[in-house]
Amino acid sequence: MGAGTPFSGEKYADAIVNLQEEFDHRFADFKTHRATFQIFADPFSFDVQDAPPVLQMELIDLQCNSELKAKFREVSGIADKLG
Repeated sequence: MGAGTPFSGEKYADAIVNLQEEFDHRFADFKTHRATFQIFADPFSFDVQDAPPVLQMELIDLQCNSELKAKFREVSGIADKLG
């Protein structure tokens, strides 16, 4: 490619589209389980009624623990500032 030759990304377009389709296919399960993962992302604001029955009592105990809730919020706040 010479100094005056413009860059053409057309030859990369198909490869990028194929990668995107492959990525979507491989990680499709994550989309279907998004609600399930939310319980672990923020257990303190997750609705207990939406939790699997086997986890509901544990979630209630966790949400009632104000010390753990405060620590979670503190750590989450730090993570938000770093991200």
